[in-house]
Amino acid sequence: REAKNLKRPRPTPAQPQLPAKPVVTPAKAGPKILIIDDTDMLLIFVEDSLALADPTLQVATALTGLNGVKEAARIIPDLVLADYVLPDIKGDEVCRRIGRNEKTARVPIIMMSGHVHEMAAVASTLPNVVATIAKPFRSDALVALVQQTLKEGTLKEKPTFPSEKEIARAKAADFAI
Repeated sequence: REAKNLKRPRPTPAQPQLPAKPVVTPAKAGPKILIIDDTDMLLIFVEDSLALADPTLQVATALTGLNGVKEAARIIPDLVLADYVLPDIKGDEVCRRIGRNEKTARVPIIMMSGHVHEMAAVASTLPNVVATIAKPFRSDALVALVQQTLKEGTLKEKPTFPSEKEIARAKAADFAI
């Protein structure tokens, strides 16, 4: 047999099949909620509960108080859910820092904790804490509280917090602010 020198056309590379129209996932357009808690299970529970109640909500999370403060400044949420006991700074300090920032000062905060009495006492002194919820809580109670708070909107007045110098001066003078 003779080998025939047949020139075969080279196969052309397959072109990827593109959809006729690009698939665009619509961005969530609802209120922004920031959840600050160091427990993954609680973050998942709260995120899932809120997403089921209102799929348009934009939920962000932070595992520490300092990251929560940074995230609040970055996204400017409509509502913050903050744990009172965090690994780095306490929830009351998170609330103060959010309240002192010009961009986030009027964001309402719901404080969460299993340390109910301590949380309630501290929360009553913070003008940007609009509600508290005791852990453990039911998803329907959380959703109702979040919906009511979102309906009320941002704080009407910018809260005022004593400066770090005023707090230090008060502690040194041994009197309460």
